[in-house]
Amino acid sequence: MSDPASGFAGALMMKFGFLRALGICSALIGAGMMVVFKPPQTRKSLFMHGLVALGCSILFGGFFVSFLDSYFEWIDMHTAQLEDMLQFYVAVHGLLGAMSWGVVGGLYHFMTKFSNDPVKLAKDIKEIV
Repeated sequence: MSDPASGFAGALMMKFGFLRALGICSALIGAGMMVVFKPPQTRKSLFMHGLVALGCSILFGGFFVSFLDSYFEWIDMHTAQLEDMLQFYVAVHGLLGAMSWGVVGGLYHFMTKFSNDPVKLAKDIKEIV
């Protein structure tokens, strides 16, 4: 019989804990939804965007879950059922992964336009403002 902690998912749960592993997977799903709408141009940018989604989930996910729990009184993680708590946790981390993918994609696009033609980019920004 195989060890329950074998494989990538088991190693992830043993290293980070169940909620953290769930958050990481949710961030990847959120980032994956962004790939459907605007796929990256290269494998390198796909990998870098995915790393940013994971990093933002690890760094800020727990904070946002706690913040939303304390800010909105109708969200109470202490008395919620386990299934409701996990759904909320997955939703927050998935949204965070999607948003971080979008922000990094925008910064990457800005950097590319700046390196190609900085004068045109400055004119475009001036027209927006």
